Amino acid sequence: IKNSIGLTLFETIANSIMGLLFSSMFYTVMYKTTTGTFFYRGGALFTALFFNSFCSLLEIMSLYEARAIIEKQKNLALYHPSAEAVSSVLSQLPAKLITVITFNLFFYFLSNLRRDAGSFFFYLLMNFLCLLAMSHLFRLVGSATKSFPEAMVPASVL
Repeated sequence: IKNSIGLTLFETIANSIMGLLFSSMFYTVMYKTTTGTFFYRGGALFTALFFNSFCSLLEIMSLYEARAIIEKQKNLALYHPSAEAVSSVLSQLPAKLITVITFNLFFYFLSNLRRDAGSFFFYLLMNFLCLLAMSHLFRLVGSATKSFPEAMVPASVL
């Protein structure tokens, strides 16, 4: 994580800009809190969930970049591949949490969703859990296939 601080910073800034852009679509539409905005609120929640879920699609590429190193370490009996997988997941958790917070903070409040602390933190938790679930699903696809183009086919279908 120490060497990829630039990538993490870029991803955080890009996701906060995307949060501003996506929330601007719903800013004026959901100013009223009537039943006429149910469709727009559902669309806003789906957009946020969809964006957060597919932010980790390019993790497949990082798996293939590190695959040669992991295979060499396995052949030399240094580290088991599962140890690298667990350490990779744990080391990326803070960066993913920061990324999810920056996107959802802008999106939730600019979209004029319910302004309660409980509602916001439940929304944030659900988006973070969906990000983790899809991240692990993409890691599964990446580890089950032999090449990057072969992995992108099922990942794009998901």
